[in-house]
Amino acid sequence: MGLKRIITSLFFVSLAVWVICAFNKERLPPVGDILPSLLSQPTPTSTTKGPFNVTKDGITYNIQPLYNYELYGLIMSHHNASSIDDLYHEQWKDYINTKDICVVFGDNVRTDIYQRIKFNSGSWTCWYQLDNAEDGSIFKAGSMSNNHLLTENPEINNKVIDAIKGDQIYMKGYIVKYGKGSDPKRGYDTFTLGKGECQIVYLTDFQVLNQNPWKWLSLIFKWLTLLLGGFWIVKYFFMEKILTFPQSVDSLLRHTACLFSYCRGRR
Repeated sequence: MGLKRIITSLFFVSLAVWVICAFNKERLPPVGDILPSLLSQPTPTSTTKGPFNVTKDGITYNIQPLYNYELYGLIMSHHNASSIDDLYHEQWKDYINTKDICVVFGDNVRTDIYQRIKFNSGSWTCWYQLDNAEDGSIFKAGSMSNNHLLTENPEINNKVIDAIKGDQIYMKGYIVKYGKGSDPKRGYDTFTLGKGECQIVYLTDFQVLNQNPWKWLSLIFKWLTLLLGGFWIVKYFFMEKILTFPQSVDSLLRHTACLFSYCRGRR
């Protein structure tokens, strides 16, 4: 078997594995893989932290902490503020709100109920769909929350962006109100966890505790597929065309010369 056939075969095998991994990279973990820390409910505590300013992308935001906050949760859906279908954050110059993540914890991860509920996230919103009344009696709205995550820290920002559905995460920071300049502050004066509502969280720490292994396999085979495809194109398309180009030019010149000589001989 020639090298060209081997490279071609490896490319299609890698492509097939990449597609399979991509379809599974946000698969939810089974109940047995849920970390014990996710069984607890997040509890806010009073804070002595005063208002402070942070700057991101040339915009200064005033942050007003309301509570200290820690949360362990399973990501069910998420929305990136920089996604192509998000018009609001750019319009409002809200560059500090990196991402919204909708999570479940506590009673909602003690059983497999979280695997039977469909979640979706949009700009500022998270909603879920119950298929039947029995699931509705098991699912607890008080054991979920939608979190608008604020950070100007590049390291924390990268971790937040990389987190996807199925990841078990830990975050720490402050529930806050925030705004820029003289604009009214966005946020909630009271802590509303227990009603399935939203929190605005300024992050001081963010960790992915347990990742879906399909995510890394998808990334590995994505780059392997691109590498094999690029190698094939360069070696067996461009290089062969380049190497045969002088011969083609030489053949064209010889045929042109013969034609010219023939035409002169006919005169």
